[in-house]
Amino acid sequence: MSEEKSEFPYIRCLTPQDEKRIKKIPFLNIDTVLIPSPYVKDKKIDKDYLHSYVWDEEGEILGYLVVYSNKEQSRFHIYTQVTSPFGRGKGIGSAFVEKLAGAVPPEGTIYLYVWEKLGSVVSFFTARAFQYEESTVYRKMTFSLLSGQANAIAERMERLKGKDFSLAEQLGRVRHDARKSLKVLLDKCQPGDDGAT
Repeated sequence: MSEEKSEFPYIRCLTPQDEKRIKKIPFLNIDTVLIPSPYVKDKKIDKDYLHSYVWDEEGEILGYLVVYSNKEQSRFHIYTQVTSPFGRGKGIGSAFVEKLAGAVPPEGTIYLYVWEKLGSVVSFFTARAFQYEESTVYRKMTFSLLSGQANAIAERMERLKGKDFSLAEQLGRVRHDARKSLKVLLDKCQPGDDGAT
């Protein structure tokens, strides 16, 4: 009898222990942009550990996805999706979106907020069947609400398999990684962070 291989061998459900560990990993714990509270659109959602994931490759967490959902399991808010610069180009972000779209009810809505100045992130999600709904101002920053139906996202992800991404998307990744790296370095140079003055 042959053992069935998982389509996502490095993805597993996020745990509270993973969250503690992630807080200690600089390249996974960087948000250069404060994203809106998960409760901006829906006050009756909770963290959904069943649909939140980590990419755990040989004991190293290279990315994670945090999802909130309503009690009826019909609306799924991608609150945070982060990939380590060391995991870039592996398709981690796409795999998270594909796994989520396949795990939730087909008629379920998946949505997220993206800071309007992160064009490469908006392009990433719109290429995966997310559509612009509206803008929300939060802490003097404008965020675009993007959403899509799970079955439409899953169908689009199936069509995208094996396709090369544009040069613009690749350059967007490099710029994003450079900003993250600079933020980590600058944070480490700040006096008083480690007790030294």
